[in-house]
Amino acid sequence: MIDAVEIQKIFHKGHKTYYEETKEIAEYLEKNFVKINMKTFLSEEQRKTFEEVVRPLIKWLNDNCHPRITVVVDCSHAELSEGITSFRTEDYFR
Repeated sequence: MIDAVEIQKIFHKGHKTYYEETKEIAEYLEKNFVKINMKTFLSEEQRKTFEEVVRPLIKWLNDNCHPRITVVVDCSHAELSEGITSFRTEDYFR
């Protein structure tokens, strides 16, 4: 398994900013690593059954909640949360 330091060595070319390198690495991982490995973790049947299970929850949210409500589900509980406000900036990336 390749670690973050090795990935940075692959992409470090000259005087890129931290933000430029991080963005390039993220794009590489998204294209080459995440998609490949997600298929390893979930079979086609598991993906289908996952969709079958979550569709009713998504419908319930749309029928009963407003768009700022999210659900987090793990192996022992489910939590409804409301996003009151959000702010995102990349102004301070180097």
